[in-house]
Amino acid sequence: MQNKTLELVLKIILSVFLPPAAAFWQVRLSVHFWVNLVLTLLAWLPGIIHALWLVLRERYKVLDVKLPTAMEESSEEKTE
Repeated sequence: MQNKTLELVLKIILSVFLPPAAAFWQVRLSVHFWVNLVLTLLAWLPGIIHALWLVLRERYKVLDVKLPTAMEESSEEKTE
């Protein structure tokens, strides 16, 4: 557990300073890495946001937390 927490902290720090490196660590050479590289080259902030999204999205998968989607929320509103 402590290693996963340390890894998460390092990925978050890396996401802020070197977003493509954090994206590579998280997803290797997938489409998300290339998207992050382009976002970072075009403007730094979108690259940071995308890298943090990649890292934190995986964190929620590990914790088995089910995040509601927009479609689920709208279907719940229709049934009420």
